[in-house]
Amino acid sequence: MKLLTLLQALHPQEHQAFEKFLQSPFFKSSEMYLLFFREIRKRSKTFNLNKDQLHAAYRRCFGPTSLNDTKWYNLASGLSKQIEQFLVVQLVTAPEDDTTSLLYDRMLVRAMGNRNMGATFRNEAARVIDKTLSRSGADTDDQQMALHYLNKQVYFNPDTHRFNPQSAYLQSASDYLDQYYCIEKLRYAAELNARASIFGVHHEQPLLDAVLDFSISNRATYQYPVWAIYTDLLLYYRQGGGEQSYRQLMARFENQFDHFSKSEQAAVSRHLINIGINLATHNVEIETELLRLYKLLIKGNVLLQDNRITQLSFINISNLAATCKEFVWGRQFIADFGPYLEAGKRKPTVDLALAGICYYEGNLEQAWVHLTPETAETPPFDLLHHGLALKITFDQYWLKGADYQYLISQLETFKRFVRNKKLTRAKKSAYLNWINFVHKMTAVRFSQAKPISNAMKAKLLSKLNEIQPIVSKNWTAAKLTDATVK
Repeated sequence: MKLLTLLQALHPQEHQAFEKFLQSPFFKSSEMYLLFFREIRKRSKTFNLNKDQLHAAYRRCFGPTSLNDTKWYNLASGLSKQIEQFLVVQLVTAPEDDTTSLLYDRMLVRAMGNRNMGATFRNEAARVIDKTLSRSGADTDDQQMALHYLNKQVYFNPDTHRFNPQSAYLQSASDYLDQYYCIEKLRYAAELNARASIFGVHHEQPLLDAVLDFSISNRATYQYPVWAIYTDLLLYYRQGGGEQSYRQLMARFENQFDHFSKSEQAAVSRHLINIGINLATHNVEIETELLRLYKLLIKGNVLLQDNRITQLSFINISNLAATCKEFVWGRQFIADFGPYLEAGKRKPTVDLALAGICYYEGNLEQAWVHLTPETAETPPFDLLHHGLALKITFDQYWLKGADYQYLISQLETFKRFVRNKKLTRAKKSAYLNWINFVHKMTAVRFSQAKPISNAMKAKLLSKLNEIQPIVSKNWTAAKLTDATVK
């Protein structure tokens, strides 16, 4: 229901301001809207109500026989319109962030220009241009578009001498538009390339070559961290960059982290995380760098989006902490950020995270305790659940020679599961290659009826190094070099 959605969009601290707004003579004020809003707010400050409860509130306000379809429609649509207008007014006059704080100034400049206010207009425009230029940590593309817009407003104002050679407004408007376009084009291209690498769907990107060439050759590019990072990201995607290029990208982002806006920190980090995860599946040891990146996002208060954390991010971070042997930090992360998971999925997510920590600590029995039926039945955790269960069972057999038949059964079950699961071709191959190699290791161990010789371990390790792609290669190699994964 639209009315409820709009009511729930109001922050609790805005409720009183909205009551004042409903009484404003500048908008379509109505005593009915105010009475009804106060009544439903009294019943639920979060507006967690259903349609029947709204109808009951209407009858309490206006009489038990007052409700009919027409009256209800008029009230609901009218109050919805009032909330929409309030949200717009709040955006302009009481912005939540620095990005929108200049909107009021820009609109004022436009209003003054439309009314041909002469020197007052030009002075105000100059003030807002200086204010925009001085912003730190801004979304660079929004800043460039604002500067383009302001310079355009001044240049095309009737009182501006357009052919004055001293006036830079036209050239500035053009330059800022070029910069805005380049940053936006590169941002969209990076997203399209990321989608292509995940889903295998490629998109035409007109003019991208020209934009990329311009960005590479333009000295101004590296004056703007966001422009520079997207230029380098596109070069990475297009050239199929490897480990060295990735580490350079990561270093640039870390060094200039504070120069990006919050939204840009989140957006660029998603690219770096996805690239890092892909490199990890190709056996590049990048876990330490990825964990450092996540820690940077936590320190910068960027990890949570709308006070929530996704299941995948939560598990990725806890798994990285486990594989990097930062067990104390990992447990603290689980305790600190578990409450921000979606309530219905919190328990299986936390259980799986704790299972990973326990396993890498070497506590196999406790890891089994946390691998519950819920973790096995909660996509996308089913794949992770099966993988961790296989590692635990393999360890028990590899170290003690116990539960051979159970391990073989688990290998076959996991193989069928992966074959039937909808995965990218590369990811499916990586899992199947791993399962098959673990099966080979198990067969060799069983045939010798004792821990295998160093010569056989070396032979298997040589074969392992030839396999691409394969997941958990470091874990597998550790078994073959007698390194205990703890």
